[in-house]
Amino acid sequence: MDRLAQVNKILTRYQEQLAGLENALIVAEPAGKVRLRHQIEDLQAEMRPFEAEKAQLLAGSATVEGRSFVEIRGVALASIVVIVLIYLVVKPLQKFTINPVPVSSPSLLPIPVPAPSPSLLPTPVPTPSPDYKYSELEFQTIQGVLEENLESIGSLLIKGVQPGNRSRYVDTNGLDVLLKEEGNVIQVTLSVEWKGGLTGTPFVNQFRFKISQEELVHDLDVLVDDGFDSARNVTGTELSLKEELDDLIDVK
Repeated sequence: MDRLAQVNKILTRYQEQLAGLENALIVAEPAGKVRLRHQIEDLQAEMRPFEAEKAQLLAGSATVEGRSFVEIRGVALASIVVIVLIYLVVKPLQKFTINPVPVSSPSLLPIPVPAPSPSLLPTPVPTPSPDYKYSELEFQTIQGVLEENLESIGSLLIKGVQPGNRSRYVDTNGLDVLLKEEGNVIQVTLSVEWKGGLTGTPFVNQFRFKISQEELVHDLDVLVDDGFDSARNVTGTELSLKEELDDLIDVK
């Protein structure tokens, strides 16, 4: 409800009270008429501020309406002036012939370079979260994959680390899988038996590597090497092992 409606409602109540007092004044005894006249004067005094406010509200409303009318009439007049100017100025100009501007030779224009095909753009590699932790189910799943593929993993490790000694894979055992470093790294240790040389001398190599969401396979190390003083091609073997497990383990 706006203010003008509120003021009208208040004044209506005062007028109803005044009407009741004036009716009572007509039939009242002389002694009671004095009291009723005082009450009527008090009500009239209380009504005056509301009557003055009502007059101001009505005057303001009339001003706004008049201003809006003037503004609308001004906009209409401006529109008419613009239309007349267009007719007087633009119409005569249409009689003149406009010579077209010469266009540069197509051979001199820059040749647009096609945007690269989306298939040629490098595929963004998602960055794994460093706070990722394996659940117990994920750990057991990875452990099961390692156990099922133990022979192929051991054969790959020996062929990678001992490539030129006529190495022949024999067996893989001693698998030990642990969840390390607050649950975000899996450490794998295993031993691989193999034979090498012309006489087929038996040897044992013990390997250790880590699995994580961030790098999959990393930190490959040869803990025990009976065949040579130092292991060879560890970096290349780690890359081959990463490719092998990438097809078997979904840790991304």
